[in-house]
Amino acid sequence: MKKILTLLVCAVALNAVGQIPEYVPASGLVAWYDLDDNAADDGPLENHLQIQGATSSTDRFMNEFGAFYFDGGATLHAASFTGVGENSSHT
Repeated sequence: MKKILTLLVCAVALNAVGQIPEYVPASGLVAWYDLDDNAADDGPLENHLQIQGATSSTDRFMNEFGAFYFDGGATLHAASFTGVGENSSHT
């Protein structure tokens, strides 16, 4: 029973992480960054960013890892960005 309960808790936890909230329309979505201490795109196109010099910070609602702190020299860099370009209908 203990193993089944552990597996169930793990399955629910894995399912809850990295999902787009229901209030965000998925139609035409190019990227979704939930700022969970990284710049991974949880959207359908996986347009991940690389953080250079920025650090995770607490946001205005006191959510830990809910924001990034930029010190003036920090950047977010995208090697490529699928779904955005001159022939794209996304905005």
